[in-house]
Amino acid sequence: MASHELTEAEARELFEKGLVGPIDDFKSRFGQPFSASIKLNEKFKVEFVFEGDEERESEIDSLTDEQVICEVPIPGKEKEMAKIYENDKAYLAP
Repeated sequence: MASHELTEAEARELFEKGLVGPIDDFKSRFGQPFSASIKLNEKFKVEFVFEGDEERESEIDSLTDEQVICEVPIPGKEKEMAKIYENDKAYLAP
């Protein structure tokens, strides 16, 4: 997984606790190193968990209509529109 082979101990922890990490020696498809934890979702599929994910989820949950700066068509669903929000740190299209 991302150039990291899970050890037996990591696999055991993943199955027992549903989460293992952070693991520091993952590599992206471009060969860049990154750190992440991995978790099992409700369908037992492995997902990356990055530092700050909870903070981003909290930001998304607190968006208001006053922060909408525009609406754009959703690619492949041109009749549907996505709202683009602006907050102190970024532009978001949840």
